[in-house]
Amino acid sequence: MTKKQTLFISFLLLTASILIEILVATPGITLDIDLIEFFAGLLFGIGIVFPVKLLTDAISKRKKSS
Repeated sequence: MTKKQTLFISFLLLTASILIEILVATPGITLDIDLIEFFAGLLFGIGIVFPVKLLTDAISKRKKSS
């Protein structure tokens, strides 16, 4: 994956997790809230990991070239 694709996917995952949390907070939903929040948190965590991995890869490449 290219850097642009990785950042775009990360943005989509973060947006999806935030939307899930907002939609679950609406009254009248009788779903299993714990399970939904687990998957929202999982999406949020994966969305955070992608840019962090890109950053650590960039830092390690700079250290190797120095």
